[in-house]
Amino acid sequence: MDQESSPPPANQAADGHAGQGVLWMVVAMACFVSMDSIAKELVKTHSVVQVVWGRYFFQVAVLAVILFPRLRRLLVTPNLGLQLVRSLLLLVTTGLYFTGLKYVPIAEASAIMMLAPLVVTALSVPLLKERVGPRRWAGVVIGFAGAMIIIRPGGDAMQLAALLPLVAAMTHGFYQVSTRFLSHSESVLTTLCYSALLGAMIMSTAVPFHWTPLPTLGWGMLLCAGIFGTLGHFALIKAFT
Repeated sequence: MDQESSPPPANQAADGHAGQGVLWMVVAMACFVSMDSIAKELVKTHSVVQVVWGRYFFQVAVLAVILFPRLRRLLVTPNLGLQLVRSLLLLVTTGLYFTGLKYVPIAEASAIMMLAPLVVTALSVPLLKERVGPRRWAGVVIGFAGAMIIIRPGGDAMQLAALLPLVAAMTHGFYQVSTRFLSHSESVLTTLCYSALLGAMIMSTAVPFHWTPLPTLGWGMLLCAGIFGTLGHFALIKAFT
């Protein structure tokens, strides 16, 4: 076999996969920022329950349109318990974070959510048996320091409401670890469908008690939030895969 047709070294292939993961994560973060900005605007005039419901309802609607012929097959999973726990973690994270956006500026709330990698890094060693090198720990510490500069402990952001995105960061860390665990054995679309369906089902039971009329623009914003949520979580799952 000549040199041109020989496979690339294993370390080069691994670097290529890691590079793809980074790109998918960048796409995911861009989608989440867009979704959060929409949510921040909507919670000013509507209940958090209604906004969270719309985010999940339209995610289900988007997935149903795209995946309807395959939906029943995609819902077959050997990890039903973990899928439900992961989906519940995402729902709790969304509810806490959107509630926090009602009281905390989005820049500060986003900075607090950046503490989630601390949870992920800490849990990846005992739960995922992954090795975390000193460079990655250093990156986490630097990120934590940057978040603290933005939050400014003792400033306006560090009020009681700031605990909401802080707890959301913790639950989001557990959510990401469970996503990573499932990525070894589950289809990306299966994991995406479960998180959307569970959130929509639970919030649909609560939203009638918190409903206020939505203008056409409000419906459009909820649709966009659902689309960005769908794309963001698809990209996040791909990144961990």
